[in-house]
Amino acid sequence: MKYSKKDKQLIDKIISNIIKEHNINPNKYYGNEALTICNDIYRSLDNFLDDELKKYNWLDIHYILLEYYSDNIEELNNSKEHDEMLKHQIYVIGTFIEYNLDKSYKGNKSIESNQVGILVSLFSFLYIIQEDRTILSKILKDFKNNKKAINYIHIEIDENFLIHSIINNNNNKYYYYHIDFDSLEKLSKEITPIITEELNIDFLGYMFILMLFVDKNISSSLKPFKEELFKTICKLRIKNTYGKKIIKIHYNDLIKELEIKPNDTRDKEKWLYSIFDHLIIDKSNIRENDNYINIDYRKKRPNRFDLKPIIKEGDYLIFSIESLYIVYYQWNYSFEYFYLPYNTSLERSMEFLEEKKKVYENKIVSDIKTILTKKGYKTFTNFYVHKILKKNTLSYLGDYDVIGINDIKKEILLIEAKFIKPSRDKVELLDQQLGMYGELDTISKELLLTEDKLQNYDEKFARRILYMQKNYKDIFSKNKLINNNDEYTIKSFMVFNRYFKPIFKNLDFDVISINELEKII
Repeated sequence: MKYSKKDKQLIDKIISNIIKEHNINPNKYYGNEALTICNDIYRSLDNFLDDELKKYNWLDIHYILLEYYSDNIEELNNSKEHDEMLKHQIYVIGTFIEYNLDKSYKGNKSIESNQVGILVSLFSFLYIIQEDRTILSKILKDFKNNKKAINYIHIEIDENFLIHSIINNNNNKYYYYHIDFDSLEKLSKEITPIITEELNIDFLGYMFILMLFVDKNISSSLKPFKEELFKTICKLRIKNTYGKKIIKIHYNDLIKELEIKPNDTRDKEKWLYSIFDHLIIDKSNIRENDNYINIDYRKKRPNRFDLKPIIKEGDYLIFSIESLYIVYYQWNYSFEYFYLPYNTSLERSMEFLEEKKKVYENKIVSDIKTILTKKGYKTFTNFYVHKILKKNTLSYLGDYDVIGINDIKKEILLIEAKFIKPSRDKVELLDQQLGMYGELDTISKELLLTEDKLQNYDEKFARRILYMQKNYKDIFSKNKLINNNDEYTIKSFMVFNRYFKPIFKNLDFDVISINELEKII
């Protein structure tokens, strides 16, 4: 949707008027002040959008939004580059679709696409404000004693009374550690019956139907099924003026006409209904118990438009093929990162993935060992100092995941290997940061000298580094791994399967990805 200069001026005026109504002056705001501003602006903008939507029929707006959503998905699919801005835009539009469906107002005023574009732009502000206030709330709760965290995000009101949220860390540098194809295929086969039981649908059949809709390079053996699906849709699709990509089709007729079913299924219609029903969003249960649609903890919301993009209006289904791409993508690629699109009602499936993740945590250690060995290091894994020195009093140190010794360089590498899943949103990123690095901005050196139990992984590693720096000659000369008369340099790395540096903490060792390790040693 393109905005005219007039539309842009109108959007800016609406935002600036809301800011002026709350007597917010141009300035930079941090912490609790920023959170108060976000809450005030969110409520006012939410009320404004609500009043606007009441003027129109929700279905008219839905048609325009769905066409726009589908256009963006098509553009992303055709893009050769990883377009984060476009992905974000698709997610915002999808959330606005939910917002509109949740309200389902039946106003009688007609609406044009440029007017919907203005509403989308205003909702984008609402979305950002909601995201900001969630981040601020989390920081003020979990990182309240961390100055770096408090300064991580601030709200800025400029001289034109427009709002900007500034996040100091915006590094999109990621290195993902992928499962090989054979292992992924095996994992998919093993988890499918568990998901089938927990969702009470034929999950393999569900993915099969989605694949027929979205896969352009389908195998020749499956082409007849794809042709049957599209032939049936073309035959039954109601001609409309809503948009080229929008499909409106009689639900019962689709099920009766469509001749697709597994060989071992007797009741074709029951099987198809169960699959399509699982793709239909429940408009009455979008908001759930919140007074707003929770965009942050997506994993708790199975009834989302990006997972259930079909609307049932009377006897008809309304959807686009492009919207099904998102559903297929989320399920098809989630196993690779040991995720599911949501966790609710899928406890056993999540437990299964967590168990499988442990295998790849161990694999990172063996892969790092291989890298070091190829570079000429004597390499040791799961190295326990208390066993080498025969001092059980040192068991509190734990083990060194990987140690590499290079006699030519006179260098000892200490490596802590960690596997962490991709962060699906900023809140999950903060949860992962808290779990890995804790709430403070530095490591207490005094704490490292004690034998007290440590909570955070970086602190445990820092304690092991400190001990090794002081005692490496005693440790390694014991088994004649080094010459006691030689001096070695100790280098320490926390190595992840992906980019995961601490956002709010200063460390005395490097945090890198496994890809980076190969390049720097």
